[in-house]
Amino acid sequence: MKVSFKFIFNTVCFLSLTSCLDMSQLEKSKEIKDSSILLLQIKGLILSDLSQNFAKHVRKYASQERVKGVLIRVDSPGGSVAASQEINSAIFEIVDRYKKPVYVSGGDVVASGGVYSIMSASKIFVNAGTLFGSIGVISTFRNLSELARWAKVEIYNLKAGEFKDAGNSFRKMTFRERELFENLLETVHDQFKQAVITGRKLDPEAVEFFADGRIFSGAEGVEFGLADQVGTFNDAIREIGEKTGLGSNPTLFDPDEKTSFERFFENFSSKGKVFSSFFSKWNELESLSGKPLYLLQTYVTH
Repeated sequence: MKVSFKFIFNTVCFLSLTSCLDMSQLEKSKEIKDSSILLLQIKGLILSDLSQNFAKHVRKYASQERVKGVLIRVDSPGGSVAASQEINSAIFEIVDRYKKPVYVSGGDVVASGGVYSIMSASKIFVNAGTLFGSIGVISTFRNLSELARWAKVEIYNLKAGEFKDAGNSFRKMTFRERELFENLLETVHDQFKQAVITGRKLDPEAVEFFADGRIFSGAEGVEFGLADQVGTFNDAIREIGEKTGLGSNPTLFDPDEKTSFERFFENFSSKGKVFSSFFSKWNELESLSGKPLYLLQTYVTH
């Protein structure tokens, strides 16, 4: 009993002391001190939280004089339409407004929204075996009417407007609703293809050839003109360093890198991380139901 009380007492004292720390000092530790390359990440599902964090870093750091260029590491199967467009616009702003090079390094997967997001970059590196492409749009709906009938649950939707409950999971989709969603997906797909044509300066007919949702290798992506060069993350670091005059081993500034203080608390509260990570990913996938996505389909089904 004494040991338990001592542990609780020490923990309360520790938390009380750390709560008095000046949190602004943590922010100061993330200031750029030397001429550097800003390192940004596009990792996992591209949703609004990721795009907002990306745009925040662009606003805060990209215009700074000490930032000579931006390197983006991408490992993403895709995500929502608007979030992918926002990241692409932020990259365009760096290149067009701040006149700084933006290099991209592709990891295991650069697909769907992952591709759309980087179309405004100055130069794109991919590994030969990077899963690349999947230029298409998907929207998944469910018909749970038989399940509801089996469970003896009656669902009532009151609406004003024919399409207000279009995509309702508890009834069969009508022909006019299917037509509505298919037209929407075609419109968004056209936006995707136009971003590829504009960003990569490709012929529209050439883009039509591979913009059918197929996935291909990074090496094929270079052949199609979607990427510039087969190369590793280190190749991208070396080339952007030489491009910006910082040499082949430039300093990288990662605004998402955790301070020692943050890492301590992350370890301090590590219990239950496996479960929280699982449920977080499940909730992400559930939230995407019915939304038009630039999403590699196998990410959902596997």
